[in-house]
Amino acid sequence: MKDSINLVSTFVESKPQRVINLGKLKYYLKIGNYAVLIFITLGLLLLGLISWQIKAQSAAKLATEKKLAALSGDEKLIDSLLTRQKQLEYIEKQRPNIKAAANLIQGLIPEDVVLTSLKISRDRVTISAKTPGILSFTVFINNLIVSKYFKKISLVQSAYNQDPGTYSFTLECLII
Repeated sequence: MKDSINLVSTFVESKPQRVINLGKLKYYLKIGNYAVLIFITLGLLLLGLISWQIKAQSAAKLATEKKLAALSGDEKLIDSLLTRQKQLEYIEKQRPNIKAAANLIQGLIPEDVVLTSLKISRDRVTISAKTPGILSFTVFINNLIVSKYFKKISLVQSAYNQDPGTYSFTLECLII
C-alpha cells in the first residue's frame, strides 16, 4: 500500500508557490493611491465646472426674467397702441378718402373759382368758394352733378360782394 500512496502523490500536480515581493507591493499600492487621488481631483474639478455652469445659467435666466418683466410693461403699451391703430383703421375705412375727394373736387372746379373752405365728413362734403362770375358758379354745380360721385347738391348760402365784385357761395353734397 505504500506504493499506491506514492503513486497518487506523484500524480497530483503541485502548484508552484509565489513569492511576494513587499517592495513591489508597496510601489503598486502607492501608484494606486495616486490614481485614486487623481480620479477624486478630476471628479471635484468636474463638479466645480458643473456648479459654475449652473450658476451662470441661473444668472442668465434671472437677467432674462428681469428683461421679460420690463417688457411686460412695454407689452401693455404695445397692446394699447395696437388697439388704437385698429380703431384708427376702422375709422379710416368708415370715412371717405379725404385726399381722393379733395383731388376729385379740385378737378371739377373751374379756373376762376377760388376754393375758400372744404369740409369732408363721413358722407357729406361742404364746399365754400368765390367766383367773379355767375357762369363759373353754374359750371361748377354742373360738374358736380355730372361727376356722379356726389348727389343731393344743395346751395346752403350765396352772396354777392359788390366791393371786390365776386360771388361767394357754400354748397353741400352727399358722397355716393
